Amino acid sequence: KVSHRSRALCIAMHWRRQFAFSLLASNILLADCLINPLACHVRCSTALETSNSRERSGFRPTQTRKTQGERKSAGYWKDIGNIEKEIRNQWVSVKVSIPSDQPPPIPNESLLNYWKRNDIRNAIYQIGGREVLSAEMNGAFLVPGKWKEASETVWVKEVIANDKFLDPEVPPLSPQQAKTKREDSMGTTESRHRKRWIQTSARKQKGFWRSEEVVIDELYKYLSNRRNARGLPAVWMPRGNELNDAGRNDLHQAIARFGGSNAICKKAGLIPSREWHYMEGLYELMIELKAYSDEFFDGNYSLFPTVYTLDEQGYERLKSLIGYFGGQKFVAQRLGMTHVSSKEDGTDNQTEQISYGKFDLDFGIDLLEFVRQESMKKNPPLKFPIIAMPTFRDFLRSDDEEAVKLDSKIDEYGGYENVARRMGLAYAPNSPQ
Repeated sequence: KVSHRSRALCIAMHWRRQFAFSLLASNILLADCLINPLACHVRCSTALETSNSRERSGFRPTQTRKTQGERKSAGYWKDIGNIEKEIRNQWVSVKVSIPSDQPPPIPNESLLNYWKRNDIRNAIYQIGGREVLSAEMNGAFLVPGKWKEASETVWVKEVIANDKFLDPEVPPLSPQQAKTKREDSMGTTESRHRKRWIQTSARKQKGFWRSEEVVIDELYKYLSNRRNARGLPAVWMPRGNELNDAGRNDLHQAIARFGGSNAICKKAGLIPSREWHYMEGLYELMIELKAYSDEFFDGNYSLFPTVYTLDEQGYERLKSLIGYFGGQKFVAQRLGMTHVSSKEDGTDNQTEQISYGKFDLDFGIDLLEFVRQESMKKNPPLKFPIIAMPTFRDFLRSDDEEAVKLDSKIDEYGGYENVARRMGLAYAPNSPQ
């Protein structure tokens, strides 16, 4: 039998022999390189080429995952105020000063890609585009899409002056293009245009979107189906994100191809989305205020709540609508209400600033419901695509017996023109619609 000591000695000799062979091989290789350096260089180059070929054929080195940034809360990018804040902060981060009393200019897609702000770009797309966002931000300036025109604006000039990688003559590369060094990947305008409109199997056949008439006819069909399914008037122009959510991104792209939403809306005789969204928002605001007053003020519709407590009380949507329509003071004055804090202090905020006069939430809700029901009866195209204040003749022609009572309320609250101004409706007494 072999003793444990003999076995340990054999194992030690085995490892020493491997070490000796490795040391001998390294010495031989070193001596060979000293004697014949050219041959050694050829062998090393061959080994490096083999390694590169293995990497190209799928043997890639271990990659490290990028750390994920802080995610915004759900619904963050649906708030216009948050989008405006992010755009303003982005301009500040590139050392461009924006006055606090003015809305920040909305960057074009080239700048957003260069700044890696896909979050802002996607938020703008979901809102309905830069034009819609500009209207929501009180007419914010739109940085031109063409880089040559954009570089002539005050803000972009300041950006170029602070960034040595930007050139007023050459559009900035996106991060993907800068990474791959593909300056020519943009191609010509014609080639990009052809690639953009490649049809997929889920869309219409090639050549279907051949004219504006086809696009408008397909839009009318969508609006008719929307009226039956969702109860929205067929004369209200849809937003781009609405078409995408409904699975009609083909129609959305076709509208963009033939001039954009504003151009097609005008030619189709439809009411622009910003106008009917404004009316729907005001209608929702008054309904939320009425529900809040029923719950906390015992049905006293003359009191206006404090916005700072709305989140805790479960009225986050009401708080957002109040901010969208100008803040608590302006909305309270517009709807003829008194802020609850002013009521408790014995003061009246109506005397501090402009006064719109008496008003009633129930009347405002009934009036906008009437306008909405009348819009449901109309079919495109409209001769005058506006949301107009109804006239006394409209009340008489209505099937609703209670509609005539709105006429006396209108006289009580300042007449047709004053109520139209307060409700954001177009005053057109001679309009045939």
